[in-house]
Amino acid sequence: MTHYPQDKVRLQWIDALRAFAILLVVYGHHASTPVFSAFFNPVKMPLFFALSGYLFHIKAGGDKAFFKRTLRSLIIPWLSLTIIPLLVAIPIKGMDYIMDSIIKVVTGEMFWFMPCFIIANIIFYYIIKLTRNRQLPIVLCILAFSAIGYILRRKHILDLCMINMAMMVQFYFLIGHLYKKYEKRLQGYFKQTGIMLLLCYLAIGVFFFPESKTDVHNAFFHNLPICTLMTTIGVTGLFMLSSTISNYPKWLLMVGMNSLVIYMFDTYLEIPVTLFYHFNDQLYIVTFFATVIYTAYSSTMSIIIAKFINKFFPWATGHRG
Repeated sequence: MTHYPQDKVRLQWIDALRAFAILLVVYGHHASTPVFSAFFNPVKMPLFFALSGYLFHIKAGGDKAFFKRTLRSLIIPWLSLTIIPLLVAIPIKGMDYIMDSIIKVVTGEMFWFMPCFIIANIIFYYIIKLTRNRQLPIVLCILAFSAIGYILRRKHILDLCMINMAMMVQFYFLIGHLYKKYEKRLQGYFKQTGIMLLLCYLAIGVFFFPESKTDVHNAFFHNLPICTLMTTIGVTGLFMLSSTISNYPKWLLMVGMNSLVIYMFDTYLEIPVTLFYHFNDQLYIVTFFATVIYTAYSSTMSIIIAKFINKFFPWATGHRG
């Protein structure tokens, strides 16, 4: 969920897509339905990986510099945002519960995305490095890694730290990487092509429903070729269309810039809400509006928390201070 220096407009659409993805994550955690799984899951989590593939480039400094950046921008924030809330809960839950929770976080049983994302970045780095950034070897390596990772995930082999998932999602990194490579050739056609691709995405979802149902976390694809096609078309269409918009609402950009905090704190922000409301216990339309309101509440509160952390503990979110 980190980003590298880009021009102002590009930063806006990247953060806007992060915001779109994390808002879908929060909504989906509380009101997931077959329709949501079919029309939003194919792009929800893949967007994060594809954006990293788009932004990725090997900087000077070699392996040491790469791992130093990974430690500062991903590992320390992930562990810090895990441990800080748990420390507050020690008097209530006890030390045994806290230690058990930390183990589950590190192994990927809780907040699975972060260990998967970190390992996936490392795998992608070495694929790019060892292939010397040559396109055909990159594509072949990533397709092999993704296929093996999918099989391992389905058989629950290498579930520890989500290693199998980190292999499987290399395909999503590839989407962003290839888009970046051919981006300049497509300029001038972004808006029209983006709209067309998103319309195709919706059409495929409608025509093949429920075969378009997707759950990336569990490597469940009701129809693997259809779901893969939807992800490729949907992510590419969103990239194209979002990059044509020059100004986004400030709140949306804040959501994108603090997507990691939102992801990590949503579980805790849900607790007071569930004391008086249980999601999916009402009619669909009631659940829909209640979850939209909750998503706005969770993201807004997370931004407030992020502002506090960034001011007093910037290292906890990957900032230098």
